[in-house]
Amino acid sequence: MFDYDVVVIGAGSGGLVACKVANGLGRKTALIEKRKLGGDCTWFGCIPSKTLIKSANIAHDTTRLREFGLEPRGSVEFNAEKVMAHVRAVVQADADGHPPESLEAEGINVLFGPARFLDDHSLMVGERKISSKRFVVCTGSHPFVPPIPGLDDIPYLTNMTIFDLEVLPKSMIVLGAGPIGIELSAALNRLGVKVTIVQRSANILKKDDRELVDRLVGILRSEGLEILTETKTTGFSRQGDKVIAAIEDKDGERSLESESVLVALGRRPNLDGLSLEKAGVEFDSSGIKVDRHLRTTARNIYACGDVVPPYLFTHVAEYEAIVATTNACFGLPLKKVNYDNVLWTTYTDPELAHAGLTEDQARQRYGDEIRTYRWEHKDVDRAKTDLAQNGLSKFICDRKGKLLGIHILGHGAGELMHEAQLAKSLGLPFSRIASVIHAYPSYSDAVRQPAKKCYVDTLQNNLFIRLIKVITAKKNRRRIIVGVVVLALIAGLFFSPVGDWLRATTKAWLVRGLEWTQSLGVWGPVFVVAFYIVACVLLLPGSVLTLGAGFLFQVVRGTIAVSIGSTLGACAAFLVGRTVARNWIAGKVARNKKFAAIDEAVAQQGFKIVLLTRLSPVFPFNLLNYAFGLTKISFWKYALGSWLGMIPGTIMYVYFGAGLRSLADVAAGAVEKGAAGKISFWLGGLVTVIVTVFITRIARNALRQAVPQTGGKAAETEIEQ
Repeated sequence: MFDYDVVVIGAGSGGLVACKVANGLGRKTALIEKRKLGGDCTWFGCIPSKTLIKSANIAHDTTRLREFGLEPRGSVEFNAEKVMAHVRAVVQADADGHPPESLEAEGINVLFGPARFLDDHSLMVGERKISSKRFVVCTGSHPFVPPIPGLDDIPYLTNMTIFDLEVLPKSMIVLGAGPIGIELSAALNRLGVKVTIVQRSANILKKDDRELVDRLVGILRSEGLEILTETKTTGFSRQGDKVIAAIEDKDGERSLESESVLVALGRRPNLDGLSLEKAGVEFDSSGIKVDRHLRTTARNIYACGDVVPPYLFTHVAEYEAIVATTNACFGLPLKKVNYDNVLWTTYTDPELAHAGLTEDQARQRYGDEIRTYRWEHKDVDRAKTDLAQNGLSKFICDRKGKLLGIHILGHGAGELMHEAQLAKSLGLPFSRIASVIHAYPSYSDAVRQPAKKCYVDTLQNNLFIRLIKVITAKKNRRRIIVGVVVLALIAGLFFSPVGDWLRATTKAWLVRGLEWTQSLGVWGPVFVVAFYIVACVLLLPGSVLTLGAGFLFQVVRGTIAVSIGSTLGACAAFLVGRTVARNWIAGKVARNKKFAAIDEAVAQQGFKIVLLTRLSPVFPFNLLNYAFGLTKISFWKYALGSWLGMIPGTIMYVYFGAGLRSLADVAAGAVEKGAAGKISFWLGGLVTVIVTVFITRIARNALRQAVPQTGGKAAETEIEQ
């Protein structure tokens, strides 16, 4: 018997969620915390940093009074000495919102002290030994401090110590240009601290979209923030109350001087002292090894939050906590993590929001099939009223209009992104947002307007719309009118008494031919083959010959004769069409990239198209023979596809003919089809749907590859106002 069903180690964001999930599922639960509840987010991360950023933004707004028509009566100055005290007060108020007593009241035992595993079912909390059926490890992370010479000899700061400052320094060197370094640097710069960021690589915020990051860098630099990229910090030293940083860049070695140093070079998991190896849990410097269900190498131990790479965010920790704890409570792989829709925001001003693939990543994965939609915030009316026009929304979609990436730089970007994120997470086309009524004026225009562009683009790429545009084009009207008149005359003739007479006469001739063939003995099938070739070339109905062959020669010999005759006849008509009109068609096609692309695509998929159309009863046999002759399809692919595709129908109709009582029934088409006929009807309908979808897809893909979009890239749409 164990002391607990589930023990959660770590009371940060992930741990607080995990213990409540376990308790809510009826498990006896304990929560172990080494220091105090709330974890890094409450005490050293989200809450204090966003509080500092808000104070910095208020301070910055006071410098813009005249932009809003407010003339200050005196000089506007502020004293930032009490900012950190304000930050600590907000942090404490947030921490007071989830005291240990509230968890105890819910039935969760809260234990304070360092945890150390003894085996996979027991651990020590301080001097107390407890056991549990299952564990969830979510001990968070701490700042990574590199072994730079002299760094340990100076009083450097991290995100865990900077908020303890009583007075802000006058200057600061910040090592690292990730989210923490950039957020704190931008805020401190607005509060009067001279900040210099030193970044070893060429880019800051390396996981975000490069176009938006470059724009953000320009904004930050315009406010006086110094950002040094491709610069290596080689050492530190003290000179009185100053810190000297030795740096090296492409111009050589030099030094920087400041009052303080902030180290913001990433995070490392809090795993020291846990003795995970005794529990059979594998880990390395990046974190604990888990599967998609967040189970570790010990079957009863799960992990979540910053101890599980690669996404070290509070919202990801909470998501992972639900997955890990649900699986731990039931001991089954009920849930698994999916990071396809992970998002984050860097809370600079303007904010930088990110979800999914960047444009570079999308292009590497999907090539030029992506569509990119942009909307400048200078064209958002609400941004105009707020003088917050320095922003850009950027949405990356696949060829079907589904979102691959969401990237917004602008006021409230962290809030603004969620409408598009909802569509992305639910697999909805980006264009669907355009149909939703939005309040005006609001920043939502930065999402709705590009969604409208996506909707228009989707319409324009619709094959039916393209066909309508071709039909309604002025240069095609005369040809279309002539074609309609010709078709009307043919249809009128076909359904008129003259048409009835022609059909009856043709059938009568064919029946007489079959009667004569019947008298030829063993040579009869040979003449049926010859009749079939002539019928195909002259567009005469082949069904009479097929039924007649079944009546005259029964199933086996009739099938052989019709199969040979119909294939040779189809090939003869194909060659006539290719000889008479292909060159003329080729000349027309060559002048139209769209038709040329479709012609080429049909040629490449020729065998499949011929085979499928022959299997479908909807497509007219005789007309197809000539139509395929006008394309680039290989003759031998056409012949093989025709022969194979016609065999099922040939056997069925010959079989029907074999059951007729006289050639008069053949002429009348008096066939009792029975169950076989019904099966043939439904199978033919299914094949018709398949071939229609297949050919439409080939045409659409061919058009997409052939027709260049804005910017000269195939299948990409660059939307800018």
